[in-house]
Amino acid sequence: MSETPSARPVVLFDGACGFCTWCVLAEQRYVRSGLQFVPYQRADLARLGVSAAQAAESVQFVAKGRVLTGARAVAAVLRNGRSPWPVIGELLDAPAVRPLAERGYRFVARHRGRLPGAPPVVDQLN
Repeated sequence: MSETPSARPVVLFDGACGFCTWCVLAEQRYVRSGLQFVPYQRADLARLGVSAAQAAESVQFVAKGRVLTGARAVAAVLRNGRSPWPVIGELLDAPAVRPLAERGYRFVARHRGRLPGAPPVVDQLN
């Protein structure tokens, strides 16, 4: 069964990854953006305009037909949160910082299997 998006932005993440699940839980506790987080394994990817390969490679932020990936997706999530997170999201997405943020994101993404996390139980989300 696939989850379908609502009118609010959708954030696709790897629901089989403990670190990714932990990040979503931390976002919901601290950032509190109110965005819809969906494990890409349960999403209607075609409807969202994202391939399975893209979703497996990095987090995806989908809003109004626009897709942001990687560090830009993380920055978009932060911009939708409560203070002070929007300022941090703007800084991460600033043209001068964006390449460094993307390199940091790629490093973490490559090593996410070695990082601590929550049990990847997608039923505890949203």
